[in-house]
Amino acid sequence: MRTIRLFLIALALAATSACAVDEGPVTGRAALVTSPEQPVRLLHAEMDFACDYDNTGACNSPRYRVTAVVEVQNLAYDKAVALFGTWAYHTGAWDNLAFGQYVGPAGDGAEYWRVTSDWHAGTLWGQSATFSVRYDVAGHSYWDNNDSADYCLGRNRSPCNQQVLGASNVALTETFPTVSRFAGRVQVKNLAYDKVVRVVYTTDDWATVNDTYASYNYSQGYDTEFWTFDSEMSETARQVEFAIEYQVDGQSYWDNNARQNYRVGIPAPASP
Repeated sequence: MRTIRLFLIALALAATSACAVDEGPVTGRAALVTSPEQPVRLLHAEMDFACDYDNTGACNSPRYRVTAVVEVQNLAYDKAVALFGTWAYHTGAWDNLAFGQYVGPAGDGAEYWRVTSDWHAGTLWGQSATFSVRYDVAGHSYWDNNDSADYCLGRNRSPCNQQVLGASNVALTETFPTVSRFAGRVQVKNLAYDKVVRVVYTTDDWATVNDTYASYNYSQGYDTEFWTFDSEMSETARQVEFAIEYQVDGQSYWDNNARQNYRVGIPAPASP
């Protein structure tokens, strides 16, 4: 079982007052990963799965969707951000899988964009999407093609993973809200053995700020780890707003949903 050094936990607690609320209600501040020389970078992307179940519990019409968060340099007002690839594992004709929408400023002349594809048909055995990120601006096309390896997402028995970290070192994978509990899973790059994964959250619009620490869950190869968190909520809490801090090797990295924070509803207790 992975252990967390006490001095790192103390360091995380000491950083709470400095990082809890950076600009307005936004928690944390992620460092920029683009530059004029490299004006587009994929931060992270994931593939979702949906299915229509009949009255026997059988899955009909399995389908898949890709969502990506991208950082770009604001080189001109008119621009387009797209995922260019194929709904197959490195085969099939390549085209624009989806075009992105502006999310907000990333600071220092950069912007966040989110690209979400339509649902695409697949099978219960899986589906893959292989792609690069294309950024068209001021008459030029710029690419993030994962150092010529492209990115690949997949579900079920696909050869690819459900989520990829591009330039990000930390990203939320999923949440599991239940009555009076808030739990989830986080993906991090394994940058060093000792690390702290912390979830900073509020249930009252930042009138009060709380945090909970994640625990090591499992590894995906040598480079990536998954950590889980689970925090008890008050019975009156109906929404959690939060961001994730990853402390490792003397650095602090944030996933704050492109400076919008994450928001998750908490189910109400059943009526007596």
